[in-house]
Parts: sequence; structure tokens; C-alpha cells
Amino acid sequence: MKQTYTFDVVQTVEVELDDEDVTQEYLDEFSDYMWQVDSIKDIAEHIARQKALFDGYTPEFVPENHKAIVVGESVEEV
Repeated sequence: MKQTYTFDVVQTVEVELDDEDVTQEYLDEFSDYMWQVDSIKDIAEHIARQKALFDGYTPEFVPENHKAIVVGESVEEV
């Protein structure tokens, strides 16, 4: 017999980026290659989502010297 379980999983990811790496030129190139971004915060969000969803995977088109770590996690049954 199949059983279905539903959970909300929340991760908190801390992302460190050097603003010298994420220049306006970098944002323009990212926007041309991926999707429209306007700030270093947009890049950090992309990295955080990739870390949360695909731990161990290096996101495409991000600065090589970025750091992303999961600093918190919770799971609740819905």
C-alpha cells in the first residue's frame, strides 16, 4: 500500500560574496546569459537556492570564490 507524506523543509543558507567580483559588468553578463538581475543580492539568492536544492553542486555562472553554507534547517510535517 502506498503512503504519502508531506513536509515543509526550510533551510537557512549563508552566502558570502565579494562585491569586487559582482560588478555592474558581471550583473549585465549574468543577465544576458541567465535572467535579469539587478544587484549582488540577486546573485546571492541564486547561490542560496542552488545550495539548498543541490548541495555539492556548483551553480552555473557565479563567482568562483563565493561561499555558501547551510546554517539552519527545520522540517515540519504538513
